[in-house]
Amino acid sequence: CYTFSIRNKLNQPITNVSWVIIFYNKNNEPIDVDQDSYDGIIPAGLAKRENSCLRETSVSLLAQRVEIRIIDFRIAE
Repeated sequence: CYTFSIRNKLNQPITNVSWVIIFYNKNNEPIDVDQDSYDGIIPAGLAKRENSCLRETSVSLLAQRVEIRIIDFRIAE
């Protein structure tokens, strides 16, 4: 399992945040990917803590580097 924070650095609240997490081996090759989203609102200047567990436990043993990419989000009204 792993956790990370989605930080909203904007001056407006955001919602519908989607992301992808890429796990790399020691040769810097991708070995797995995890995608998810958060539909709630993250107020301006604040953060939301997220957690997830990998389907394959061996990934955590093989992963040497992790990259988190925000794919999309919307300005909340």
